Amino acid sequence: MNFAVENQLAGWEYVRIDEILQPLEDGKIIHQGWSPRCEKEPSTSDDQWGVLKTTAIQAGAFQPQHNKLLPDHLDPRARIEVHVGDVLLTCAGPRTRCGVACMVRSTRPRLMLSGKMYRFRPDPERVDPRYLEAFLLSSEAWNAIDLMKTGGSESGLNLTHGRFRELMVPVAPLEDQKRIVADIEKQFSRLDQTVASLKRVKANLKRYRAAVLKAAVEGKLTEEWRKQNPDVEPASKLVERILAERRTKWEEAELAKMKAKGKSPNSDKWRERYKVPSRPDTSALSALPVNWAWSTWDEISTWVTYGFTRPMEHVQTGVPIVTAKHVAKGRIDFVNTHKTPVTAYENLSEKDRPQCGDILITKDGTIGRAAVVPEHSGFCINQSVAVIWLRNCPLSRQFLLAVIQSGLTQGPIAERARGVAIKHLSITDFAKLPVPVAPLEEQSVVTQSLDAQLSIVEEVENEATSELLRCSRLRQSILSLAFSGRRFAGGDKRMGTTD
Repeated sequence: MNFAVENQLAGWEYVRIDEILQPLEDGKIIHQGWSPRCEKEPSTSDDQWGVLKTTAIQAGAFQPQHNKLLPDHLDPRARIEVHVGDVLLTCAGPRTRCGVACMVRSTRPRLMLSGKMYRFRPDPERVDPRYLEAFLLSSEAWNAIDLMKTGGSESGLNLTHGRFRELMVPVAPLEDQKRIVADIEKQFSRLDQTVASLKRVKANLKRYRAAVLKAAVEGKLTEEWRKQNPDVEPASKLVERILAERRTKWEEAELAKMKAKGKSPNSDKWRERYKVPSRPDTSALSALPVNWAWSTWDEISTWVTYGFTRPMEHVQTGVPIVTAKHVAKGRIDFVNTHKTPVTAYENLSEKDRPQCGDILITKDGTIGRAAVVPEHSGFCINQSVAVIWLRNCPLSRQFLLAVIQSGLTQGPIAERARGVAIKHLSITDFAKLPVPVAPLEEQSVVTQSLDAQLSIVEEVENEATSELLRCSRLRQSILSLAFSGRRFAGGDKRMGTTD
């Protein structure tokens, strides 16, 4: 949009941002911060110096609690201390985080800029700082700044002083700026109320979903069904059959190995090599409904392992490589995966090639997300994903998925997580976690009831997400209209509403 032409008659100017900034204490118009090696914990006292993290700068919101404590042996740089009235802007980071702006409306003392952010102040005789902040939040400014970024990857971009100083800003007369800001704040206040309500809905849905999953794996969704069907095979018998068949298959495989080597057993001592799977420790577990039984993933699965650790060649077409980021909401995203050649896939060991009916669970990063492997889906997994082998296991996969998604499993996973910046889940720890097993017939009833309730949750959640996206678009529409100058032509000083 050519602001210079459109706004000329309205008394607006179209100028470089460095022309409307006032000198700071040292005469510079833009300060960049400092990135010393800080403590891991934040500075929580006004008497302690802290260095701001980039997450302190959110779109239109300053969050000073996002900082790191400056070590005692380092001297603070008071020149880059943040003050009320400063406008801050991130100048490094991923594309979505480089170029984010906010005005400091309130802050505590002794907080410094980091090296990944700028601070500046508009000349109060020409620009209201709230007006400049609003413009920097607009899609027009964001798109212009985005073209200025440099860097080799989406995760590491930079915005240099020289490029940023060339940003063009539509500057209205001060009185018009104040009216614009007042109208924006009025409209944003309405949107903020709507957004807050939608976020409460999503939070309530999350709690309700957790409650439904808890009720499912505790047998509360099928209490009436059990009263009407008391004569089902107990789950303990089902687990016994799984274990007996597992041992039989192991013995058959061992005998086949010996026969291939031309050997035959002289005694039963070879059977002692069989590794008995872990039994659950039920001392701290709640009582289960009648005919249910406690087991472990080690007992009901053939194996719990993880994918390849070596780098794989990437090609345009080939076999999908599923990583932790492709497992979410009970599904596997095959569309956005890298591909490896078919020949490389065929050379992988069997453990790197999950089969239909196995369950994937993320073990690195955001741990504990799970999905069932669907039919006709040849793919491989890397080390960030574990696979629970359920070959020949009669248990309902959807029932087992509900067990993983419930607090019964998610709680212990979080407790056993290792690592600081990136969390890791030990598959050995996971294999020992308890699994409530319902009779086969009841598993089907549990999943039907669960699906019926969770489908409603998902529908409402999708609607709430759509409305939040609409609010975001409305916010940008308000900003776009505000800085177009059209509203002030012909004396019309009213802001369009979001009603």
